[in-house]
Amino acid sequence: MTTTMTTPPSPPAHSGRTKAHRHPDRFRLRELQALGSRIRSRLVLQPYSRDDMSAFLRHFLDRATVPHLTTEVLHGALVDHSAGNPRILTSMAAELLDMAARRNLPQLDEKLSFEVHSRSPQPPRTRRQA
Repeated sequence: MTTTMTTPPSPPAHSGRTKAHRHPDRFRLRELQALGSRIRSRLVLQPYSRDDMSAFLRHFLDRATVPHLTTEVLHGALVDHSAGNPRILTSMAAELLDMAARRNLPQLDEKLSFEVHSRSPQPPRTRRQA
């Protein structure tokens, strides 16, 4: 990820909620100004490019000695859906790998991805249900 160190700007005089959806901007809200004033510097992270994410996934597959574990279509879908975030990419891939291992599948493909990522999240099971 591309990083930039910045010194936090002075909070604005107004407490408008414009563009407050971004973390650095949230500290400009009146309710969070006290907290924002205590943060001396911020590390601003930018998403990786699609090419970087593809190379990241290739590297992991190569290091695991399974370069053909995913189909090309699935490889592209994982990279696209990760939105430039390696944590999201590895989490999605881990879910697929877990399901493929349970089913003893030789390769991860789009069909498995649709099955795994389109189901609604299940609540955690209690000990009685397990």
